[in-house]
Amino acid sequence: MWNYSVENDYPNIVLHDCRIVKVLIENKDLIFEFDDNGFWLTENNKLNSFRKTLRTDRAQVRFKNIDQDFTHIYVFKNICLFKKSIFTIRKEISLEDFCSKINCGIWQFEIVDELYAYRNVVFNGGMFFNKKPYHRECQVQIFFETMTYLWNKICEDKAW
Repeated sequence: MWNYSVENDYPNIVLHDCRIVKVLIENKDLIFEFDDNGFWLTENNKLNSFRKTLRTDRAQVRFKNIDQDFTHIYVFKNICLFKKSIFTIRKEISLEDFCSKINCGIWQFEIVDELYAYRNVVFNGGMFFNKKPYHRECQVQIFFETMTYLWNKICEDKAW
């Protein structure tokens, strides 16, 4: 189904400003599907013959054999008094709730930062809603064995 597949290729593939529009759980794998703007292949990526950072078309990232006990999703809510933020509440949501709300189109998650460690990633970004408040900060932490990036083509007209 996919023309290209690469494992654990950060920082040659970057997910900054990429939107997740579908989330699947297959056995112990977690799959993020990205919109038509896919993700970024840097100029150093061995499969990028254009030698500049470009987006792919629709793409997917598969986290193989995730540990659901150590996979966490947090949504942050600012509490304001007289239009001034006084503190922030961090609410954990279940992976199943995250999946269902993204898959039915109520939410989209846009990655801003990606932080990697051994078999672990933390994505910081924004959760976008189709009603007020329209946006909240969100953090997704995933423990996994391998991370596979999948895509079909590089879009030469979508430069960094």
